Amino acid sequence: MKGFAAGYDEIRPEIFRAVRQLGCSSLVFTGHSLGAAIVTQAALEARACHHFTTSVWTYGMPRVGNKAFVEAFVATAADMHQLPPMWRVVRDFDLIPQVPPRWLGYWHIPWAVRYLKGDAEWKICQEKFEDPDCSYPGGAMADHHDYFGVVGTDENEASEKCVSSVSMQQKHRQRRSWMLWLEFLAGSCSVLCICCCFFCCGPCSCLRCAGTCSVFGSEESESVVDTEGTDSCSLLQHT
Repeated sequence: MKGFAAGYDEIRPEIFRAVRQLGCSSLVFTGHSLGAAIVTQAALEARACHHFTTSVWTYGMPRVGNKAFVEAFVATAADMHQLPPMWRVVRDFDLIPQVPPRWLGYWHIPWAVRYLKGDAEWKICQEKFEDPDCSYPGGAMADHHDYFGVVGTDENEASEKCVSSVSMQQKHRQRRSWMLWLEFLAGSCSVLCICCCFFCCGPCSCLRCAGTCSVFGSEESESVVDTEGTDSCSLLQHT
């Protein structure tokens, strides 16, 4: 299991252990970047397997899965009368929501809100998987790191000890985040396929290579998400 699924598996037991201990009946999931990809999987499991009422807000989220995953996410929310299934916030020309690319088979979950001109303007995108008015080519990492002025811990308002502790935790999370991104890229063929297949074998071989990639970048799960009649809970339990 690679990438996004591996990141989710690391914290999955703790999430639902805490939920059981607290006796929650409704949950709010929120995350940024890789965190957004992880909480999206958690929200699907919370609905499909545990029947929780959930709200989902993500910021700068990449494309998490293929069309089968997106359809399962939306259908599960609809069955529980929880539409829209989530609000996916995108700022200006944030680069991360443009990856992984569509040609690798990845899709966005609908109901995006796009903020423009440094949060001065916003628009609600169409209720479909990939709204062309909300998907711009290219992108800027600067727009990814600053959502509504929140860029991290305010060190001026924290004690030196607290800042040191927070800084170490942030560095660890950043290292782990990059490791998961690299693991995902390797698992989804996007690096090896582009660098090797395209230049050595041509674009057709590259596309065939990309076709083996699956919903979470794991070839093992592709047959499950593409199999008719597979419910959302079984999909997650398999991965």
